[in-house]
Amino acid sequence: MKPTEQKLWNGWTMTAHKDHRLYSNGNDYVLFDWDDDVVLGFIVHEHMIEVYKTSWNLKYSIDIRNKVIVVKNEPEED
Repeated sequence: MKPTEQKLWNGWTMTAHKDHRLYSNGNDYVLFDWDDDVVLGFIVHEHMIEVYKTSWNLKYSIDIRNKVIVVKNEPEED
């Protein structure tokens, strides 16, 4: 399934499965999955991402050059 894209502070972008929910308080973000679990907590700065929480099975990458965070987890098929 094609991921959704959300714009973040300081020119950063996040792409993730459409069932993820992203909440922010300024440049501080929390990402929830489809089971309402917090899977990622992070702060965006101009040239840096500060990750302060991740779930044990979260698969993600951070492209510093293009300012893109990609969350690769998807819900399991029933």
